[in-house]
Amino acid sequence: MEVANLFWKSKFTDLEQRLNSYRENNSRTSDGLWMSHIYYNSLAGLVSPKFADKKSWDSVFQKADEWIKQYPDAPSAYIVKANFLHLYAWKFRGEEPDAKPSSAYIENLQKAIEYLQSTKKTSSGDPEWYARMILMLKDLDVAEGIIQKQLDEASKRYPEYGPIYLNAMEYFLPKWQGDLSKIEAFANAVAQLTHKSEGMGMFARFYWTVSQLVNDQGALFQSLEIDWSKIRQGMEDIVSQYPDQWNINNFAFFACIAHDRNMTKELIKQVKSPISDVWKGAYPDCKQFSEMDDEMSLRGDIRLEVVRLFWRKDFKKLDEIADTYRKKKSRTPSGVWKLSVFYGGIVAVVDSQPDSAENWSRAFQTADEWVKLYPNSPVAH
Repeated sequence: MEVANLFWKSKFTDLEQRLNSYRENNSRTSDGLWMSHIYYNSLAGLVSPKFADKKSWDSVFQKADEWIKQYPDAPSAYIVKANFLHLYAWKFRGEEPDAKPSSAYIENLQKAIEYLQSTKKTSSGDPEWYARMILMLKDLDVAEGIIQKQLDEASKRYPEYGPIYLNAMEYFLPKWQGDLSKIEAFANAVAQLTHKSEGMGMFARFYWTVSQLVNDQGALFQSLEIDWSKIRQGMEDIVSQYPDQWNINNFAFFACIAHDRNMTKELIKQVKSPISDVWKGAYPDCKQFSEMDDEMSLRGDIRLEVVRLFWRKDFKKLDEIADTYRKKKSRTPSGVWKLSVFYGGIVAVVDSQPDSAENWSRAFQTADEWVKLYPNSPVAH
């Protein structure tokens, strides 16, 4: 409401002061989100592509132009106007997400991009310029090289501004140009760029955002193709920096979905009050899971790690684990050989996928790759 009041009452000095402060101080919310990005989103939310009439559009554009006239050397108003132009294009997008974009949508989206580009000298002084440009280019479904060019420039000027990377990540979703392997490669690259300030936090935020965008109720974290160990490290880094209940609740939920009992147990102890929007009714089951018997939990963890590593083709890690269990004669608390549990995980590889000729073929092909790469591995054979 505050943002709306300031905008409609033409209190542009107040808006500028807020945004300048957020930019200069790299301000974050208690859960680690970028305040300037949230502020821009709030301003964009003043008009709805679906419901706004001509009068509403005229009003927001008029106010944006007034702001530009008052502060022609500041980046904020140009970015706000570009956002409105972007939203105006979506007025012509249609209800069906998979339908072919209309010519009116493409034409107006190109106008928004051209406008933002024309203001670059001034408005790219705010890292949000790159976040918005990348989002618009993604909506236009441009070639990956065009997105990458913007990313390369943005990462040199503003290497720690997360919204740039999170907006770009959408481009690598399957519905656009990508898949999980591209998301992982991009997440790894961004984690390296931001490691000094975020640790592995951005890696975890990528998968958190992907899960929200595809609205999978956290199912992504059950995928055998993601690197859960890196996501877990990212969660720990985020909670260490931003021990907000929103983060703790979400990460406890993701850990539970991923069947990581130790992480679930650690985080669920920190949950002061379950947030219903996060847990979606799963809190009692996850709490029960966190309190599960150590013996059964350990066996489950070993088997699940084996399955994940197999499908990720991390054969070196699998051989290292088996070799450690073999040399140390490792046992579970009840005396069961860990190597035996490990091989139980190998057997579970097939059970982890639907029973089909295609998945059997994929399992044999993966095993053959293991044998070829590590011909002296007793486990592979």
